[in-house]
Amino acid sequence: AWDENNHLIRAARLRLLDGRTVGHVVMRSGYDRLYRSLLAFAGLFVLAGAGALAISYPLVRRMRREVRSAEARLDQLAHFDPVTGQLNRNAFNEHLRLMTKRLQDEPEARMALLMLDLDNFKVDNDTLGHHLGDDLLKQVAQRLFDMLRRSDAIFRIGGDEFAITLFPVSSSIELLAVAERILTAFRQPFQLGTQEIHASVSCGIGMFPDDARDLKVLTSHADAAMYRAKRNGKNSF
Repeated sequence: AWDENNHLIRAARLRLLDGRTVGHVVMRSGYDRLYRSLLAFAGLFVLAGAGALAISYPLVRRMRREVRSAEARLDQLAHFDPVTGQLNRNAFNEHLRLMTKRLQDEPEARMALLMLDLDNFKVDNDTLGHHLGDDLLKQVAQRLFDMLRRSDAIFRIGGDEFAITLFPVSSSIELLAVAERILTAFRQPFQLGTQEIHASVSCGIGMFPDDARDLKVLTSHADAAMYRAKRNGKNSF
């Protein structure tokens, strides 16, 4: 039976061996202490969980930020040249793959590729020192970048070699005009510290699909044209 305080009551008679009753025993038990212990344990468990969550949440956010930052740094190293800040050869190869698909989707479109190499850069680099040589590369890259449209792209693909993609291009006349502007822009000297340095470029040009219908083949053609320009006196295309 249960009393008004929700305690369990059990009663038993005490008998002798001859069967006579000599008394009664009443036992009363309750679960109050057990409930209080369970509640205290549950409260402690919830408190510990909340504390662990409060500690771990900022740590998880910080780890995610660090992972994103590391991924961004890896992407920067994988696709950008550390000297000039321009896109590198890996990015150039990826760009050609994307442009191949785009040109397949737009069969009437035309794209131009310019391969440029600084004339006598090795001599300038050895004379000026590598620090000023790097500064010259930065300024060259920036001067070329400033001449391009938003739809065009520039890449540093070697020590003193750059590639430029022009898209879209309407005609070979437009392409030749761009090449002329590049040569004209290099007539202005570059300021390296207290020195003014004159630099020139040799340029090879290829147009898709006029010169090749495969961008890798077009790259080879433009590269060969650049070396012909060097052999023919440099500072030309």
